[in-house]
Amino acid sequence: MGWNWARIPFELPQCIKKEIQATPFALTGTSQDRLIWMGSRDGEFDLKSAYRQCYHDSIGVKDRLVARGLVVDLTCPLCHSDVKTISHALKDCLVSIRTWNDIGIPSGSNTFFSQNLHTWLAENCTVERRNNSEGKGIFLLCLFSKGGSNSNSETNQATRGWVKLNTDSLSLGNPSLAEGGGVIRDEEGNWLVGFARNIGITTSFQAELWGQRDGLTLCVEHNFSAVEVELDARAVLDVITSPVCSNSLITSLVNDCKQLASRIPQLRLNHCYCDANRSADKFARMGAVQKRPFAIFLSSPVDAAGIFRSKMFGVTMSRVCPEAVVSV
Repeated sequence: MGWNWARIPFELPQCIKKEIQATPFALTGTSQDRLIWMGSRDGEFDLKSAYRQCYHDSIGVKDRLVARGLVVDLTCPLCHSDVKTISHALKDCLVSIRTWNDIGIPSGSNTFFSQNLHTWLAENCTVERRNNSEGKGIFLLCLFSKGGSNSNSETNQATRGWVKLNTDSLSLGNPSLAEGGGVIRDEEGNWLVGFARNIGITTSFQAELWGQRDGLTLCVEHNFSAVEVELDARAVLDVITSPVCSNSLITSLVNDCKQLASRIPQLRLNHCYCDANRSADKFARMGAVQKRPFAIFLSSPVDAAGIFRSKMFGVTMSRVCPEAVVSV
């Protein structure tokens, strides 16, 4: 699975390709695509970040897209009479002017419509007539309305009759280039399957969800009916087991994980510490150097053989975690 970049009629910078590569889409769900706001942590529209992006000329209106090298028609699609700049979209377009007229600002207000963008944004959020939270909020809303304890060591053995899945991911810059991977072993600690993914540019939290989805996908594809999952990201365990997900940025990944989990008859999710997840960490690091976006290993790679052998012979890294086991 990968992107066919030849289908895009212009060349994208490598960093942009990595961000696109790391953008998740649903594999098992039936939900529709949805717009998300990249300026917020949860993908929902945020007035503060919108104001900041407008002030720094970073909103993706048409003239900004052209400045970044994209070939698009500069004309405003609402009034069809001028170039769509940030200033045009917010106050100069005929449609925008009508919006301001509707809240009581007359078209002949020279001080309102003639100012440059930076002055206009600053003054209308600080002048006395808007120097209270209600007035400022109305202005910004109109401005953007258009637009116990349990020993959790990574041992080689799962519960009898079960398989064990360990996953891990890395994104040092958060967001930055991210990798993920994991390994599945049987009740005797024997190798079943491993995987590694070169995710792209994303956050550490999303990278952990990528790894979890890949691991659960392999469990379903191999028809494993009883799976113990160990992961060192407690937040991922929490979001997967929560009945709702309010973060639009991760909805597709979370929904896929829940859907995949529902297809495994017996599933336990266990939290472990980082030093007890070394084999999965090794595969996550392998994702950084591989050329393919996703690789599956039906036998232990040479790079991971040392760690895998230590698990087989009972050399473990044990840490005590608070009780955090979820059974499905």
